[in-house]
Amino acid sequence: MYSFHGSYFRFLNLLVNGDYTGIMKKNAGNRIPKFTKLESEGIKGSLDFIGINHYATKYVKDNPINLEMEIRDFLTDTAVTLGPIYLNLLSLYIFFKFEVAPLDLQKLLNYLKEEYGNPPIYIHENGQVESRNGTMADTPRV
Repeated sequence: MYSFHGSYFRFLNLLVNGDYTGIMKKNAGNRIPKFTKLESEGIKGSLDFIGINHYATKYVKDNPINLEMEIRDFLTDTAVTLGPIYLNLLSLYIFFKFEVAPLDLQKLLNYLKEEYGNPPIYIHENGQVESRNGTMADTPRV
């Protein structure tokens, strides 16, 4: 089963708390830098805000087998398999569009609030891509 996963935001732990999460250290091993106490204190709390561009939700499924791969990257270190992006198939002929899913953005915002102590968040972009000079009569997005 696919579900929301905060893996892509675990790097925020460094900026909020001064160090990477234990799971990031474990999964990335020696590829992740280690900080002295002084460096950690200098990094801790150093973000001014979190900026979000949200267009679609990508669901994930636990996949610890990724951690057994010899050659790894960020995606394999998260130990998940990415699920499909659900598309609005009726509008593909106009432009590549994602499913409108406002509850997914709400889940993300709640996760960031609970996990990182309610930091200032600016939603820079949210919605659908529209064709250039397209109409703003966009009832499906509203």
